[in-house]
Amino acid sequence: MAGWSLAVDHEAIMLAGLVQGIGMGLVFIPMNSIAFANLPAQLRTDGASLLNLCRSFGSSIGIAVTTALAARSIQVSHADLAGHVTASVSSMIDVSATERFQAAGEAALRMVDAEVNRQAAMIGYVNDFWLMMWLTLAAVPLALLLRRQTPTGPNF
Repeated sequence: MAGWSLAVDHEAIMLAGLVQGIGMGLVFIPMNSIAFANLPAQLRTDGASLLNLCRSFGSSIGIAVTTALAARSIQVSHADLAGHVTASVSSMIDVSATERFQAAGEAALRMVDAEVNRQAAMIGYVNDFWLMMWLTLAAVPLALLLRRQTPTGPNF
């Protein structure tokens, strides 16, 4: 997803959603099994509550961080891109002459701003996808710290 552009088609978006959905199922079921493998039956309710609290807390932090990064990236990218919109780079619109055309000139500037916003938003989302990729790659070695649990006792 970090390689997407504004020309991404709907099939790529649907495929990414499908892979993410399958991946969530392949992650959360084993994670719950590992969490409850050696937990006595009388502590499972407390364990489930704590697991869900930690999962909710972690996802809230992740959403906040990625939203903040996207907002910052969009603003920085908009400023960078808008700085390059001058009369010399625009063959379609003479930016210095828009005042003479009043409403038509304002509409043309709004169209240019909308395109800059669209490009800046895509840059912001791509930066978020890169962050998520690096965080995922950093978390993969943590799987090596897991050890196989063998259920024991009368509660299994």
